[in-house]
Amino acid sequence: MFLTLVFVVLFAVFAALLYVGTLFFQNYIYTGPEPGLAWRAPAAAAALAGFYTLWCFLVIQSDASPGNIPYDTIFRFSPKVDMFAEPAPKITTIKGDGARTDYVRRVNDNLQSVYQDVKDKKKPYNYAGVVAIELEHNGATVRFDKAVTEEGGYRRFQSADGWVMQEFDNGPTGIPSQSRWGRFLAVLALNLLHACLWFVCFWLLLQFRVNDALGFTFVITLIATVVLLPMILDQSAAAARKRVTAGLDDKRDGVCYSGLSLDQNANCRLS
Repeated sequence: MFLTLVFVVLFAVFAALLYVGTLFFQNYIYTGPEPGLAWRAPAAAAALAGFYTLWCFLVIQSDASPGNIPYDTIFRFSPKVDMFAEPAPKITTIKGDGARTDYVRRVNDNLQSVYQDVKDKKKPYNYAGVVAIELEHNGATVRFDKAVTEEGGYRRFQSADGWVMQEFDNGPTGIPSQSRWGRFLAVLALNLLHACLWFVCFWLLLQFRVNDALGFTFVITLIATVVLLPMILDQSAAAARKRVTAGLDDKRDGVCYSGLSLDQNANCRLS
């Protein structure tokens, strides 16, 4: 329903704006509009609305959430992906002699997340001698070994599959992150395709000259990237989050109901 609404609204808006805008500018800078504008404008609008709807579909099908959109605009995208939305509730430190200490996350008076000793809540995180940190993720224990850091810099702990967790003066962040450059290339391709599609619509469908088509493409792509795309992608991310949350509500004892199936992260999603 959401994707249908996106397509219909964008198609109607684009068709009207492209028809009126093309009619005005081609009358102003040329001798008159090119023949067939009555079908050219709706065709361009359909292509653009379809592309934006497809982009929203990719976001909804991903692990997106508000503020964390894997397929975002080039101005807002970051190749860094967080393992958790908030710090892990519990971690275990391992020292060089094998001694283990469990810590739980609590919020201090400054509303910051800090780790405190499970057995003695008055004891803060103790980094002395820590060579590894373990935490739970999707029912499995993930180990982060101390990585090589620059002298005087904060320590980092890295898992075998490349997740990195930073440690500061008050303890580790509890949110491992990972850079995914493949996703960056996908986002770059989406944004380039976005600009190319506008150019094709202005040049081939609406019959603007190449130089004029390039100028309109630059202006409209910039406006769409800064104003339009953030709005619809944020809504798509909210829909994606709602979809995952609904899947969790439909899971009981590891079994999904209501036509859902478990994905690789043990969440229920549409089959």
